[in-house]
Amino acid sequence: MRDEDREEAARLRERMSALASPVTRDRRRRRTPTWVWAGWVVLVAFTGAVGAGVVLAREDLVAAWPPAGRLYTTFPFLVTESHAGPLVALDVESSEIVGTGGRQRMNLVIRMTNMTSDEQPAPIAVIHLLDGHGKDVRTERIRLANEPPLGPKETRQLGLQLNDLPPGLEKVRGEAGTDDAH
Repeated sequence: MRDEDREEAARLRERMSALASPVTRDRRRRRTPTWVWAGWVVLVAFTGAVGAGVVLAREDLVAAWPPAGRLYTTFPFLVTESHAGPLVALDVESSEIVGTGGRQRMNLVIRMTNMTSDEQPAPIAVIHLLDGHGKDVRTERIRLANEPPLGPKETRQLGLQLNDLPPGLEKVRGEAGTDDAH
């Protein structure tokens, strides 16, 4: 072998070892820009904050936007056991005024949802009869004594009928009550 060939082979070996070197490979690899990592951190933090708000600020969310109450009855796992809200949620599914004149009655379908992992007794149904401006015209408290207890995370529908409705009634709202509320 000639000296020139040996020198060429040595240079090739040197280049090959440089290419295989981890330091050289790290220099050549593209790094993810810092702004991409910052974007991921912001996205994860925002998603976590929204999720925590949905679980922990249930009462405030439902007070600000009442249709959100259906979110908690549809997905009961969103309700933590330690929250101070009702153990059983009660919503009015549908209402219908039947009859004419002074003998009107209202047919209601309510939905009760046990928000806990324990069996709960059926609540007292508190039905608010509202005028066109959302002001209480009359409140009815109905004890659901014949209803069996609700099992853990159970949802049940129930039909109710209210007689002798006040004039000017346009809306209805329901909630679960307790024995001590008057």
